[in-house]
Amino acid sequence: MSTFNKGEVLTAAALNALADSIPAATAVVPLIDGVAALGTDAGWARGDHVHPASPGAPTYIFIQAIPAAAWTINHGLGEFPSVAVIDSTGAQVEGDVSYVSGDQIVLSFTGAFSGTAYLN
Repeated sequence: MSTFNKGEVLTAAALNALADSIPAATAVVPLIDGVAALGTDAGWARGDHVHPASPGAPTYIFIQAIPAAAWTINHGLGEFPSVAVIDSTGAQVEGDVSYVSGDQIVLSFTGAFSGTAYLN
């Protein structure tokens, strides 16, 4: 891997070499419940990665069978849970989460679809 000095003007070839030296994001599912460690994996996590729920954590699974752009979920967890949404094709979907109360959320999306919301 090349090193560069602060303020150094880089050529296109040098920039390409630098870009090629950056490892790819990992495709491994994030670990849960363990001892903190620095690790040795050279991969890095994407900003939108989601850690799975810890075993024993209160979890609520909501299935939206009819496609809709807004999902109202009465989960009864008594808290403001994290939310992961998977559409009917298995892809993770991003949307807006509105916490109405500790027992209800509304998920808003740009288009209607069916899928599953995992709350914990």
